[in-house]
Amino acid sequence: MNLQATVNSAANRAATKGIFRSCLTGIATVTVLAALHGVAFAQEAAPAATEANLGPIEFFNAGGFVMWPLLIISLTAIAVIVERFLAYGTLANTASGLVPSVIQKIRGGDFQGALGLAGQQQGPVADVVTTLVQNRTDPKDLLEARAEEIVMAYELKLEKFMWLLDSATTLSPLLGLLGTIIGMVRVFQKFGSAGQSEADKAQVLGGVGESLYATATGIFVALICFGFYNYFVARRRSAVGETEQAATRVITAIEETNRKTVPVR
Repeated sequence: MNLQATVNSAANRAATKGIFRSCLTGIATVTVLAALHGVAFAQEAAPAATEANLGPIEFFNAGGFVMWPLLIISLTAIAVIVERFLAYGTLANTASGLVPSVIQKIRGGDFQGALGLAGQQQGPVADVVTTLVQNRTDPKDLLEARAEEIVMAYELKLEKFMWLLDSATTLSPLLGLLGTIIGMVRVFQKFGSAGQSEADKAQVLGGVGESLYATATGIFVALICFGFYNYFVARRRSAVGETEQAATRVITAIEETNRKTVPVR
């Protein structure tokens, strides 16, 4: 089986994305701290201002226009997460206990029994076992190539829609930062035009609040998407690795059985 290069390439891409996301997180953290400092300064300037208790709708409206794309991203991410959970029930099913039972049947010469056991399961391991047993008379290199084709096909199915979660993890903090920048620009404008009255100074809190709401929402969405993305990636790697191991074990058992059945001249 020759999928190690693919796995290494995926690991390198994941490491690069992790560094990029760490930079985004650092930028977001600095921005949030700056916004919090702005809140403290504004509260000192307007001690009479009172903090309003915001509900979900008020929180959404206070976050500015970037809350709408964040809402779309969140709904899309939820749909992908639910769909992947359902799909991985079959696509990542490694049929625990199937391979030892199949190998026992193969070594006993009961190939139909092995096919019957594999036919009772779904997933990459069951498909690989069925293909290898059905083509047991082929050379070893050809058997390995058949198994690799099945593994690659399942890996592509397991990666379906994952780019959406990956994109949501990257875009959400960026949108939050955009909302933060817009909010802070409004804060500076209000500071420059604010009068001496407490009412004028209290208006400053609106822009700071918008920046904080947008940033907090963007980071929250990114954390959820990143967590589920890593979960699905881990399941995909586990399914691919166990399928490759199962294929190697079944091919070895078939080769041993074929050598025993070859008549000695």
